[in-house]
Amino acid sequence: MKIISIILIAVLCLSLIPGCGMLRRPETDQNLPQQPSPPNQSQQPNAPQQPPPDQGLNQTPQTSTINSQAESVNGVQSASSIVIVTSALIGVELESDTDTSTVKEQVAREVESNVSGITDAAVTADPELVTRIRQLNSQLQEGRPITEILDEFTEIWRRVRLEQ
Repeated sequence: MKIISIILIAVLCLSLIPGCGMLRRPETDQNLPQQPSPPNQSQQPNAPQQPPPDQGLNQTPQTSTINSQAESVNGVQSASSIVIVTSALIGVELESDTDTSTVKEQVAREVESNVSGITDAAVTADPELVTRIRQLNSQLQEGRPITEILDEFTEIWRRVRLEQ
């Protein structure tokens, strides 16, 4: 019930953010002529920055830190994560001959104790769920609003918690 409350608060907060941006308009003086930008300028200062290609499937710098922490645990080959408020959903691919439950517990402890702002981490090694986490992360990077993936995030979270 605590997780559902946190997720609902996150959705409410995230739904208010776009509305605030619409009200702010840059102040311009209509009496001054606007100067055209130089033709040799390749990128406008207000244009959104493209993420570096080596950023992979990371939704934010925080997920990059989470993935690094998870991958530092012995037995973890790769990791992908999604963060909503203070909860991290982490999918890990394990090396062969690895004790799955022990590694998942170690990853959760590493992330909760070493990543600022994360108080709850759910870790899965189920290949189907790991694939779904990667797909959701990719969709978020492509600009899909987090509110649209919230139901799937909650379903995966529930399934991971039932595994534990």
